[in-house]
Amino acid sequence: MGGGSSINAQSANRGLPRDYDEWRDLGARGWGWADVLPYFLKLETDLDFDGPLHGRSGPIPVRRIAHEAMPPFGRAVGEALSATGLPFREDQNG
Repeated sequence: MGGGSSINAQSANRGLPRDYDEWRDLGARGWGWADVLPYFLKLETDLDFDGPLHGRSGPIPVRRIAHEAMPPFGRAVGEALSATGLPFREDQNG
């Protein structure tokens, strides 16, 4: 949690489901993955992906940009992650 798209490369990434479930298990009732997912879905209109993990009618549009159109910071982060051996994921939230 924290930060905003204006300072975080304009990306929309959710936390991992296990992180939300850990918060729930530590006593944060209502913060498990199953609890927060409906709010993520209500929040977004995903313009690139469909399915049970993507909202279709929320007030915030979510769209992926092509690698070559990414700002330098976004490209640098992607290249650094690739250099560690992490696979590229087209859909970070799916």
